Amino acid sequence: SELNANADVNQASQDGMTCLMGAARSGSEGCVRLLIKDTSAALDAADENGVTSLMYACSHGQHRCALALLEAGASVGVTDHDLNDAFAFACKQGKEMCIRALMSYMAHEHNLRPFDWEPRSLLMRRLSDPMRKWMLTAKRGWSTPLHFLCVNSPERTRSLLRSGADIFASRDGGPTPLDLARKEEGK
Repeated sequence: SELNANADVNQASQDGMTCLMGAARSGSEGCVRLLIKDTSAALDAADENGVTSLMYACSHGQHRCALALLEAGASVGVTDHDLNDAFAFACKQGKEMCIRALMSYMAHEHNLRPFDWEPRSLLMRRLSDPMRKWMLTAKRGWSTPLHFLCVNSPERTRSLLRSGADIFASRDGGPTPLDLARKEEGK
């Protein structure tokens, strides 16, 4: 379907909610993609509390909408008025698929507010044991978006490689993206 050529997709409600924010919050991936592709929808526009479309998607567990926004260039470093970013929203709500998507865009390295990575911290307790283990492994040893092969789409992986991503990148002796790809292939 097409949008009316005269429609202002950035028009906000009284509380600052745009149609992109509403689509992201409700999980309407098709609408999110349409707004991103066919309009001048402001990706990082914020409502009266500083909450963006990406934050709405992540706090409601709409990981496909979050991925669409990330792929379109939504910023992982934007914070609301309480200094919460999309990563904090996803963690607070225990939205594991959104956390994985955000970490693949290195959101965990852009926090303005320190994140408590201790397994017994309030935020980490909201997650499953396998998710906590995965997050800690990724945080400690994965230094580039290419390390997140298990999350990235084939298209994103190809794009990262074409733009010069290093298959031998390593953090503190951790695995390289090539090591992870070989391990994944061996499963």
